[in-house]
Parts: sequence; C-alpha cells; structure tokens
Amino acid sequence: MKTILFFTFILLTPCTEIRAQNTNQNVILNGHRKEFYPSGKLFKEYNVENGIPNGIVKSYSEKGILIAEENVVYAVPNGIQKIFYENGVVHYENNFENGKPQGTSKEYFEDGILKKNSFLTGEPWEYSGTVDLFYENGQSRTKSIYFMGKISSQINFDKEGRITYEQIDGQVKSYWYEKDGKRHTSINGKPQD
Repeated sequence: MKTILFFTFILLTPCTEIRAQNTNQNVILNGHRKEFYPSGKLFKEYNVENGIPNGIVKSYSEKGILIAEENVVYAVPNGIQKIFYENGVVHYENNFENGKPQGTSKEYFEDGILKKNSFLTGEPWEYSGTVDLFYENGQSRTKSIYFMGKISSQINFDKEGRITYEQIDGQVKSYWYEKDGKRHTSINGKPQD
C-alpha cells in the first residue's frame, strides 16, 4: 500500500525541477495546465479550477511515455488511478475515495498478467476484505481474507497448484510433498505422519 500512496503523492506534489507552462499563475487559474521537465519534455498535464487540479491528471516519463493517470476532485484522488510500465501495460490500478485507497486494487506483471487482486475497505489499520496473489503463469499463489486489519484466513499454493499452507480459525496447517506426490501434513507445528 505504501507504493500506491507514494505515487499519488508524486503525482500531486510540485517538484522544484519542473517548471509550469506559464509563470503568471493568474492566467492559469482555470483551464488546461502543463508542466515540463527541465529538458522541455512534458511531465504532467491536467485541468485546474480556481487554481486547483480537478479532473484527469496525466504524468509522463522524460521519454514521453504515459506513466500515470488518475482522477482528482479538487486535488484529492477520487476514482481510478493507473500506474503504467514503460511498455504501456498497467502496473497498478487502484480505486480511491476521498484520497484513501478503497475497494478494488490490482497489480500486474510487466506482460499484463494479474499479479495481485484485492478488495479492501476501511482504514489501513482496520482493512477488511480479500487479497489474492498470483504466479507469473496466472495460477493462484495466495488467497487471504482480512477482517479488521488482521488475516482471518489464508491459503498458499505452490506453482503446481497444491496447497502448502492453510490458516483457518486459528489453526495452521502446513503441507510438503515428496517427488511421487505423497503429501505430509503439520498442524500448528506438529507433524501428523
């Protein structure tokens, strides 16, 4: 979650190395605004109302590649935020409500395969919802359910799709497999076979 908040901060915080399109701020109180890198390349573009960013904010790399896009309502993130890899594939896709990450959040591998899918609500210290992680091949890696900021259940899988760990109702089960597929089990740290 720190990454998401970091990107939002970067997108909305002016940088001392970036210059506005027009130095007369009174001229840009309403309308389209652009900011540039010292090299003259476009850094960011957005609309302002009464001098405050409002609407879609787009940020670009110095190579001219779109690296971020988010919706703000008077400088506060609201709605979908997307962060892109340099190849144009979405890296992060998050939903914000009044500046706080809420609801669906997705992270992708650079080839576009889903890496993380979560749906969380509440304040960060009391999140409730689900978080699913995936391997590069799209197969499930971890399924977690959070309640009031703590994991209430979790299941981990290996790359073959076999369960390696379960935490449900306070009980922890671990599994490991022999080459022939025979499964061994440990419950709360005690071997069962």
